[in-house]
Amino acid sequence: WQVQRVCDYMAEHLADGVRLSDLASLVGLSPYHFLRAFKGTTGHTPHQWFMARRIERAKEMMGEPSRSLTDVALAVGFSS
Repeated sequence: WQVQRVCDYMAEHLADGVRLSDLASLVGLSPYHFLRAFKGTTGHTPHQWFMARRIERAKEMMGEPSRSLTDVALAVGFSS
């Protein structure tokens, strides 16, 4: 349930970015223990997981003909 809660939170904040300390506090762990537990469960660090979801969402949005690449990039938190 903890991984699902964190993943849902990150998915909701793709454009905002998230801090490791905020994710750890969601599940009541220290940042160090959270990082180890997340990587042990998912096989990825939170940053790797977050970036992969941003890219995945950007790919989905690029399929919408009405969206410009700039709009897509800004919607998923890429500013450059």
